[in-house]
Amino acid sequence: MVNPMSEEGARAALSAVRSPAADPSKYDARRLEGGWLFGWSASAGRPPMDTRSWVVADTGEARRLTLKELAEDVLRGLNGA
Repeated sequence: MVNPMSEEGARAALSAVRSPAADPSKYDARRLEGGWLFGWSASAGRPPMDTRSWVVADTGEARRLTLKELAEDVLRGLNGA
């Protein structure tokens, strides 16, 4: 079992893959089982075209979600479950 990652660690993983979700002024973080979900913040105004949510698994792997994916399913897969 992998230890839960901190939000700061998850944002660092996003930064490493040059994800715009690393920016806390634009993306909100929500802890889920197995990792983090980062979605556009309502306080940041209207999202740019083609903005998507990102996940970071507790394993440290960061990935952008497609329109049909559920964060929980992707995190389970990234964590090897």
